[in-house]
Amino acid sequence: MKTKHYEYTTDGFEAVLYDAENGDDRLLIVIQGLKGLELPTKYAEMFAGKGYSALAMSYYGGEGQPSAMRAIPLEQFRTACEVMKLYESGRFRRFGIYGNSKGAGMALLAASAVPDISLVIAASSFGHIMQGNGGKNLSPCKAMVSLDGKDFPYVPNKGVFGAFVKRCVSRCRPRCWRDVYSSPKKRKIRRKAEQERSSIHCRNGAARHHRADTADDRDKHRHLRERDLARQF
Repeated sequence: MKTKHYEYTTDGFEAVLYDAENGDDRLLIVIQGLKGLELPTKYAEMFAGKGYSALAMSYYGGEGQPSAMRAIPLEQFRTACEVMKLYESGRFRRFGIYGNSKGAGMALLAASAVPDISLVIAASSFGHIMQGNGGKNLSPCKAMVSLDGKDFPYVPNKGVFGAFVKRCVSRCRPRCWRDVYSSPKKRKIRRKAEQERSSIHCRNGAARHHRADTADDRDKHRHLRERDLARQF
């Protein structure tokens, strides 16, 4: 196995090539969500040890690169593929990309912008292009990525996280577990309302055999409902 370093300021991308030296024309680009090359190099070395040449890339945070996840140029992946096509008289012809977390989303975006990338392995990707972070003076682009200086459509950060948490709580919380998330006062009010509804049904004779007449029976039925629901998960 041999390695070769590339610098963003001179080569147009920052990376370390791990050549498996087996003549294979496939090259896997490896990226992560964090800054720097520490994690990508570990993964790339592991892939190369298995016989797959890998290019560990850092797409932001390095010298000459954006310091934050804002207006990250996707053309650096295109440049990397073009340079790797010239490696050892055009040895590499097929390109794939592997990413994890934010790197997984970047892998999908890179493949959409670079036709040479024909394989994507995206682990725990985000589902939409987010607004870039950092101050407004960092770049005229506001999205987390750009292509040839042009902004990408993005989802604004304002209110996204709060709305996401609210949807998760409202959709994922089972109805029969409401008491667990309520205050003692609310539980008392809800229990009293259930007792009144139960007595009304009993007086009207509607579905008498489906209703519990005592607090113990109601607790038993509630426990059975919770148990049945738990079995569905």
